[in-house]
Order: sequence, then C-alpha cells, then structure tokens
Amino acid sequence: MTIKEIVYNIQNLLNRGQQSDDNNMSDSQIEFIVNYHRTRILEEEFRRGRRVDSDFFQTINCIKLIRVDLAECCQVELGCPILRTEEALPMFVKLNEVTKLDGTPLSMSNSLRFHWDKYSKFTAKSLKWFERNNYVYVTNNTLLKWIRVTGIFDDPRKVEDMNSCDKDNPCVVDDYEYPMPNKYLSEITTRILKGEMYLYNLYREDKTNDSQDLPRNGQAAE
Repeated sequence: MTIKEIVYNIQNLLNRGQQSDDNNMSDSQIEFIVNYHRTRILEEEFRRGRRVDSDFFQTINCIKLIRVDLAECCQVELGCPILRTEEALPMFVKLNEVTKLDGTPLSMSNSLRFHWDKYSKFTAKSLKWFERNNYVYVTNNTLLKWIRVTGIFDDPRKVEDMNSCDKDNPCVVDDYEYPMPNKYLSEITTRILKGEMYLYNLYREDKTNDSQDLPRNGQAAE
C-alpha cells in the first residue's frame, strides 16, 4: 500500500467518512505519526527477539564515498585516510547490509573493533564497514567511489528522496510504496485513533462544521 493510501484512510476515519472543513491535520502530520508508530512497533519486535519482515527494509541505491582523515578533527590530522559517505544517512532503526554497486557485500565491523580487524588471520584485508554518527565508513580501501546501503529508516520518504534522480528537487517523490507489511496497518491505525486522533478530536470537535475557531484562553466563541 502506498503512503497516500494510508494517509487517505486515516483522514477518512478522522473525518468519520465525511468531508469536513474543520480538519487541520495535514497529510504530512499524519505521515509523521504513521512513521512514529512504525518505528515503535519495530522496536517492540526487536525487544521480543522476533525476526523482522523484509518489507520493512529500504535500500539507498548509491551513496558517494569521500576520503577523510581518521581523526576528523580540524586541528589534528593522523595521516590515516579512510572512506566515509559524503552525506549522513537518514535516521535509522537498523542497518542491515552495505554492498558495492555490483552487489558484493562488505563485512560489518564497528567503530571500536575495526582497529583490531587488521590482525585477523583470514579477513585482515577484506572490505569492511561500520557506522558512526549516521555516516558509513569503509576500511581497507581508499579507491571505492560508491556503496549501496540497506536498512530500516525512521522516515521512508527521505530514502525515496535520496534515490530520486532529480537532486535539484528533493521533494519530487509524491507517493511511494510504504515499506511495511500490510498486516501491520490495522495495528498502526488503531494506535493512532486511540492516541493522537483521540486527543485531536477532543480538541477540534465542532459539531456545527462551520470553520469557526474554537474558543481559546477563556474567550467566548463568536
């Protein structure tokens, strides 16, 4: 199901199936709330040790790598070049895989262990990656230009924007297939209707549907 379809269904429930001129909940607000609950569900699944469905994952098709000094400090250079993604990744729940553009996988390491990887008997020279501060670093190579990253990201739209070929218009992606199995849609909708939408309706209830502002700060409605 696409994000537009999900948002439309929730807007329809919010308005009780009627066209209303008093609904100030924008589509982008609802999309943000959907993303929030999707992330919460994923975190619950991870805590329970359950395997996460592959439909949650997205792939950033190509990310440029640049050479940086390992120190990454304006005052000090160690003289140890390392590859790093030019752009920071969108906020993510989990990174699953990093590959070359031809699909060759890189071995996963971490920002502490990679210093000792060079002493490994069998994998000392293999390409490895680790993440730090939302950047991906690649070790044992300073010539690689591009990588592909697969993971679960907090805001799926940002991944779609990064994959867009129209870099001058980052908002070119209007609709996209939402990265989540359909079986979770009812759970997310229920959470929203019992949470954010319930509070929203308490505040925005306007039985006359007349577009008048609700009274604020003790002022009487006109």
